[in-house]
Amino acid sequence: MPVRYTLMNRNAPVLDFAYDATQHAVLSVCVEHDLSLAPLAIWNERVARYATWDTLASLVGRWWTRRGIPESRTNLKMAKRLAGFDSPAQLTSATLGFSLTDQYWARPEGSDLTWERGNFFLNDFDDGIGSILAGITDRPDTPSRVSPSATVDGNLPKMWHVDADGTRVLCKAGSGVLKQEPFNEVVATMLYRRLLLPNEYVTYRRDTLGYGQYSMCACFVRSDQEFVSARDIHLSLAGDDASPTRASLLAAAEALGVTDMAGQLDRVLACDYILGNIDRHLGNLGALRACEGGDFEGCAPIFDSGLSLLCYQGEHDQDALAVLANPFLPRQAHQLALVQDLSWFDADALDGFADLAVDELAQCRSRYMDDERLAYLHAFIESGVRTVAELAHQPAVDPGNISQVEKRAQEIDALRTRFLANEGVGALFHVR
Repeated sequence: MPVRYTLMNRNAPVLDFAYDATQHAVLSVCVEHDLSLAPLAIWNERVARYATWDTLASLVGRWWTRRGIPESRTNLKMAKRLAGFDSPAQLTSATLGFSLTDQYWARPEGSDLTWERGNFFLNDFDDGIGSILAGITDRPDTPSRVSPSATVDGNLPKMWHVDADGTRVLCKAGSGVLKQEPFNEVVATMLYRRLLLPNEYVTYRRDTLGYGQYSMCACFVRSDQEFVSARDIHLSLAGDDASPTRASLLAAAEALGVTDMAGQLDRVLACDYILGNIDRHLGNLGALRACEGGDFEGCAPIFDSGLSLLCYQGEHDQDALAVLANPFLPRQAHQLALVQDLSWFDADALDGFADLAVDELAQCRSRYMDDERLAYLHAFIESGVRTVAELAHQPAVDPGNISQVEKRAQEIDALRTRFLANEGVGALFHVR
């Protein structure tokens, strides 16, 4: 028997939809209240030009599915067994879609629940289901499923936790043989602190939970805001079939009134080059929008830099020049070539940064994090800093001219090869 929900933006109704709890599927949109209050992924100017009731239902269904934890989440099979659920959609429904990234939720038909009584920004929640999803415990005591841990994206084991002072903190584990991501987040924070303004990045710390190391950061979304991903910003103008480019993302951001997206991209791409971040997809980049009025308030701070510093190939050869990149071009050198303004980059502020970064990485207790790897990571970081510093003195190329971008990428590779050699290593690091 389908159930009926009202999609809410805080206490304002957006639309009603019918939901099949057995199939975990949105069947239809029944009533339209105020689509201007809908998530950008559901309603935007592009959608408004072609939307039908069926396409609207499809968009609501896709948005609802994305709201839950992905099936690719590490240890999800074990979490299902321990917590007694069959699908992430069950957890999403149990929380009524409340999250800590925005103020949307689904009110059941006939319910008198309000945003004030149900949201996770103002109301406490226990670690129940979160500690299982994060891999902290395998012996739960009838865990509560009502937690924002049930509506957080990403593949790493993670959970939301309420600190003693009421701060909502996201705790994330590492992966693979190195489990290096929590240490990388701390290194990234060191980098951002030296180069950027405090509101331009999220601060991470590291601590032990259970038997492992976790990165921890405070929620950067206020209770009167929502985080809108660059993916949704791009799709609002370009559509599903268009591959993102710097130009297409900036055009969509400008159309929506997002300020300083160009500057944010320059900061992100340059820092990602130094860190070797392979996971800067359009889901962990974006902007903040006010719930009341729907105006964008600027870019979201940089977050989620863990999949960096050659942590993804613990037992294989690694090439400093072949580090993969997202979201625009396949290699870091190509994406760095897209940067238009490096006037903010202060190489002097990074004196000694590589030393401190390696001190942090040395705390990673993996048999692969030996002296040889640490020495190479020092050279990797130092050569990245020096390459960006050198690039800051050169005129930018046209990011829309692929031949210019390719030529600049080759120049970047040549610079880094020289700087690596100055550090006493080559581009290729062989892991024994």
